[in-house]
Amino acid sequence: MPEFGGWMIEAVPSKPYMSQIDAAELLSCEQKLHARRSVLDEFCADHGMQIVSLPNAPSLGTKDHIIIDDQELARAIKANGDDLSEINPASTSKFVIDKTINPHPRFAGLVKSIREKRGEKVEIRVPLYKDEFTNMTEPTENEPFPGEIYMDAMHFGMGQCCLQITYECQTINHARYLHDMLLPFTGIMAALSAAGPVQKGQLSDYDLRWTVIEQSVDCRNAEERDPNNKEKYIPKSRYSAMNHYISNHEYVKDAHFDAEPIKYNEDYKDFLKRETGLDDRMTEHIARLFARDPVPSYEGEHMQDQIDDNDLVSHFENLQSTNWNSLRFKPPPS
Repeated sequence: MPEFGGWMIEAVPSKPYMSQIDAAELLSCEQKLHARRSVLDEFCADHGMQIVSLPNAPSLGTKDHIIIDDQELARAIKANGDDLSEINPASTSKFVIDKTINPHPRFAGLVKSIREKRGEKVEIRVPLYKDEFTNMTEPTENEPFPGEIYMDAMHFGMGQCCLQITYECQTINHARYLHDMLLPFTGIMAALSAAGPVQKGQLSDYDLRWTVIEQSVDCRNAEERDPNNKEKYIPKSRYSAMNHYISNHEYVKDAHFDAEPIKYNEDYKDFLKRETGLDDRMTEHIARLFARDPVPSYEGEHMQDQIDDNDLVSHFENLQSTNWNSLRFKPPPS
């Protein structure tokens, strides 16, 4: 399946696991993973390559981090020296190359839309791991923030890897309940999967990929990032930890789990309540998607005189699929 980075491989099972899962069905997962890896190993061996299974590419963004067969591109990189921004129209990144983005237009469109919506390049900063030899005080040309690793493109975040699991549920209420019961596990699973301490060739003081990805797609402009701007402030990046329950089950109906208030579009909440009769939790959850702009947005797609149901689903999915959370409630796409 196409994913953001040209260096990444995403695989999705051709059919879901059985609805009535037994032990044999669950245990078959390991065998399928071995079979999938064998296919990939064979393909890569034919091209003189080996697969390395890591959450991220540790050398991404360092000098000469990629072998380039395109001689014209190689000459352009050499001519631009340590600053590659002139050859990167989508990201304007100083460190990584737009040509390594998957060629599907969605991905370069995301990079460009996020940068333009933000009004500047993304600014990813993670703390350096400190020992007696670490420079924590002097800025350098490539590390302008002392004591931090600086990255400037979506590549560094969306070029990292993970495991995603999707559950099909019986009803909307079943889905909402399952969502809320899984929510406390997200932090636990994140801690268990922390395996990405090296960013841009340097040892970070974090070993979890999450904050890098959050910052890599943070399209909020300066006003939306300012907590003192009561009208426009949005508490989190569009990629963030899920921080609210969505069901009214007795286990969670009185819970005050929100780490931050939900920022949602009041007009959409009122419309949803009026037209659907949905309760506050569900309407606020959906209306929060409309507090953000759609990215990417393609010319003409929002200007049609007549919009059918498929168009409406497509517009909703454009918002839904670019609000990334540690746990996502996903209505069927059609």
